Amino acid sequence: MRLRNKKGDTKTRWADAKQTSAHAAEQRSIPAAGPAEVTMDLRNLPKQVQSLANAENGSTPTGEFSALSAMKIAVEEKPAWATIGKGYPTRDGSSWMTFSQGSEASYGAASSYSGTQGSFEASGSTSISSSTNFSWDEHHEDREYRVGLKYTRYRHLNKDGIELYQTWEASGHTGGSEARLIHEHPDWLVKTGGDLKCAPVDTGTWDRSKSDQKAFSLGAGVSFASLGFGLSVERQYSESSALFYKTTPTANYLCGNDGTPAEASQVAQYATGKIEDVQHRQCPANFEWPEAKEVKTKEPPTETFLNYAENTAHGWTGGDSTYSVKMPDGRRLWLFSDTFLGPINDDGTRPVSAPFVRQSFVIQDGSSLSTVTAGTPTAPQTIMVPPEVNRNHDQDKRWYWLGDGFIADVDGEKRLQVIYHEWHKFGDGGWDFRLENMVVATFALDDLTSPIDVNPIPSDADVQWGAAILPAAESGDGYTYVYGIDDAPYNKEMRIARVPGSDISDTSKWQFLDQLNNAWMRGESEGTNVLTGVANEFSVTPWRGAFVLISQDSTEAFSNRIRMWFSCAPADPFGYWSGHDEVYRMPETGPWGSYGDPDIFAYNAHVHNSMTSGDRHTLSYNVNSFDSTVGPEGAHYRDPSIYKPRFISFRIVPGTGASASEFTTQKPGSSAASQGGANQQDPRCTVCMGVPR
Repeated sequence: MRLRNKKGDTKTRWADAKQTSAHAAEQRSIPAAGPAEVTMDLRNLPKQVQSLANAENGSTPTGEFSALSAMKIAVEEKPAWATIGKGYPTRDGSSWMTFSQGSEASYGAASSYSGTQGSFEASGSTSISSSTNFSWDEHHEDREYRVGLKYTRYRHLNKDGIELYQTWEASGHTGGSEARLIHEHPDWLVKTGGDLKCAPVDTGTWDRSKSDQKAFSLGAGVSFASLGFGLSVERQYSESSALFYKTTPTANYLCGNDGTPAEASQVAQYATGKIEDVQHRQCPANFEWPEAKEVKTKEPPTETFLNYAENTAHGWTGGDSTYSVKMPDGRRLWLFSDTFLGPINDDGTRPVSAPFVRQSFVIQDGSSLSTVTAGTPTAPQTIMVPPEVNRNHDQDKRWYWLGDGFIADVDGEKRLQVIYHEWHKFGDGGWDFRLENMVVATFALDDLTSPIDVNPIPSDADVQWGAAILPAAESGDGYTYVYGIDDAPYNKEMRIARVPGSDISDTSKWQFLDQLNNAWMRGESEGTNVLTGVANEFSVTPWRGAFVLISQDSTEAFSNRIRMWFSCAPADPFGYWSGHDEVYRMPETGPWGSYGDPDIFAYNAHVHNSMTSGDRHTLSYNVNSFDSTVGPEGAHYRDPSIYKPRFISFRIVPGTGASASEFTTQKPGSSAASQGGANQQDPRCTVCMGVPR
């Protein structure tokens, strides 16, 4: 993975492998290896080539033959990288690897009967012994261990000089190496320490070196640009070709992808165990349950955004998510996911050529707005793109949408931290996308066009973290609380994590709430769901010594209701005052809404804490359309008013006359679905997990 490790540096972070002095000179100039024997399948070659090959090798058309023909001529040589191992440490655990002189690995080969570009196909492999001692340093992050290779293109001729076929074969190690940071939480990674593929280990050093078990293998472990596709790698474990883990009391499990850790081809570290009991809080004396009153619509900054969208040449004209952060200098930063940029046509429509980016920032200074993207105003680009995704292409297949953000104290500096969710479009259907990974990006406040650091955050339990963030400055106990969603088409359920202090980029500090056992746990998958009915984006707001949660209701699919829950502490059970929990009904949605359009829906309701004034709070929600047509008749082009946030304000006041019987907490497995309306059976919602876009 390519992660930015300092401002302006997007190169791969890597570490050279250490070499023994006895082989330092040899590594600088390794003699070219002679032609290695490669096993090729004769059935892959055309009939006329088969007959020529049979004449030389005496094999049958259905058999295999040695690629060593009468003559083998080297044509050219190209470099390649091969991943020979991967380490997945966690928390305060670590990983490293050795690949010593004499250790062998098999690298895939490719063949072609024409030798033309694009005609090669993977076929066979070559075994190469290392002539260098490699050992990579101990490290706390996920890495892949790579060695440099030389690949040679050969022409294979019969005794009469007629070419039979060509091959690309690994012909030697270059002596180069790197340990490249990766950001992939593989599907095989077992999510619970109770699974048979996981095992507890003693504190100390553990190694995977048994040579009588499964070999490390990757189907596309060789990265070879000249071919345009990857080739296979296979490396047997041994005392001289071993993977190591440092295990600690907080990183005390190992998991295998295809067997127990001692026999598996790949091994990952897993953290588990209780940190401490949950310390519950009492609500203030004489606490009265909250309810919403005196709703006002079209509240500031509604007009500010409308005027800006109407007049900007290149800036924001529509977006969703709509989180906000108050910056230290008093300005307000608005955080948007999918964003349309200007201009708007004179007749109020949006040109089909309008630029579109996956995220943007908008800085508000009084009544003045300015848009932040990567690129330039006339050629804008998305700020955050997943690794290996071209900024100008491929963003329709893999992209980031953002979650909540806040101002963090990172090494004594005020920084913006934002959680990003990586989504993958895996099919042609409108809802054929899924959440794959999550990162937290850290930005310097004087340049928001590119982060100074990007770090993976827990992504193994299928929880969408960053639905809301309650910073340590507002939580009252010195912890930053990160709220997530265990997603579903409806009846979505909440998870809670916390991090001491205000820097959430160090995953070793994350703790996960197990409400069933009243404990904070080390492992993400040891957390439990704590509340049913919230949506993919919501807010948690301090209120009179307690906390109020505002969210769209997800007990109904595409509900237009915004509801309120409350709790005495950021991680105590949230409940609601039955009959007094509704804040607002979003009027735009469905065939009977203000647009009179069944394709219109609303979502992403949350309060903006920095805009609170006394007991009056400002809330935004987004409006969108299922009509994603790109063209003059498409909803977002004929009517740009649809795709933008709405702002309302309301008072949260102490209620009167509440009784304990009216306080309800929804827990996993409850019959929340019975409270749903007709929208619950909307057929579009059978596949609509994730924030609707």
